[in-house]
Amino acid sequence: MKSLDLYEVVVFDICNSINQLKANQVSIYKLTKIDSYTYQFLASPYCRNRIKKVFINPKIIKSVGLFHIFENFFKFKTTLIALIFSIVLFFLYSNRIWKINISGNARQLYPLIEENLKKNQIKIGMSKISNESLLIIEEKILYDLKDKIEWLELRNNGSAITAKFLIKRESNPPVLLNNSLYATKDGVIYAFDIKNGEKVVKINDYVKKGDLLVRDVVTTDKNEDVYVGTYGAVYAYTWYIVDLNYSLKENEPYDEVEIFSKLLMQARIDISKNFDKKESIQKENVLIFKKEGKMISMRVHFTCIEDITKE
Repeated sequence: MKSLDLYEVVVFDICNSINQLKANQVSIYKLTKIDSYTYQFLASPYCRNRIKKVFINPKIIKSVGLFHIFENFFKFKTTLIALIFSIVLFFLYSNRIWKINISGNARQLYPLIEENLKKNQIKIGMSKISNESLLIIEEKILYDLKDKIEWLELRNNGSAITAKFLIKRESNPPVLLNNSLYATKDGVIYAFDIKNGEKVVKINDYVKKGDLLVRDVVTTDKNEDVYVGTYGAVYAYTWYIVDLNYSLKENEPYDEVEIFSKLLMQARIDISKNFDKKESIQKENVLIFKKEGKMISMRVHFTCIEDITKE
């Protein structure tokens, strides 16, 4: 229980130093010789100033005993408070939810899932919830969003809750088969996208409007015709010539580049306004661009790729 400091000192005459300690009423314990001039001993912490009068730069190696414990407590109280604060924070952090992760195959539904989690008191900072309670909330949200999602899973993951979902799938409408496919315009066959039917033309064949492209029957090995219908598209190179005019307004300056670009853009829009995503303009060739008075004329030849089976 007694508190003592362990000193290490360097002296040439230890006997003289002991006499000085006695004169200053300093008691020492366990005097030990370390080497020729180095000694260690124990002394009361109340004698620190008196020991400094006897030795030059006495070194305290460590302090032991009850007094030392209380001294360290007050000396390092900031560290102790920080430690206590860290422990409290750890328990708070480990017993609460600090993150909510949402993942699914439709990002546009993330806000809706988050909103429904909040409606059911699933939010950041909440106390941890049991898996049984999560399962009840999972079933409730799945019922509320049955028109949007077909599967939902809520799971505890440390200090986070993970919500995974799958968007509700729509059944594909039945494929409606057509009769035989005929060319609705002239062209050169570029490609086929046929799921049903028998092709009667080949790539690079020139066809005219009204020509048969795909039959709705298939001839078997026994020379029998079996109806299979047709489904798909036939793409071909097609050609168009577009004429456009532009009339200059009163006092309007003639900017050749701007008017050329405007007329060409308008021609592209006119040609492609009914195109689907697989149809495109392949090539364009300006045949005429001229100005006569206030009238500017343009003629453009387009080569396109189109589905020539659609009206």
